[in-house]
Order: sequence, then structure tokens, then C-alpha cells
Amino acid sequence: MRYLIDTNIFVYLSTDREGLHPDVLTILSEPDTLVYFIFNEK
Repeated sequence: MRYLIDTNIFVYLSTDREGLHPDVLTILSEPDTLVYFIFNEK
């Protein structure tokens, strides 16, 4: 499965995993998961 996540999820993954819903952590840790990040440069 492919998922597109925003910078908010990325920050939580990097700094405060407990702040994410357990379902999100389960999905992102599955071996077949492809994660795409979008970073907006301004």
C-alpha cells in the first residue's frame, strides 16, 4: 500500500511517536508500505 503523509506526521514520527494514533504506527511499520513525504518550500 502507498501512503502520502504531510510534514506534520513526519515531525511526529521524528520527535514524538506516542503522539500518533496506534493505527498510524501499525500502518507505517508494515513491510509492504511505501511512504511518500511532501515538503513545501517557501
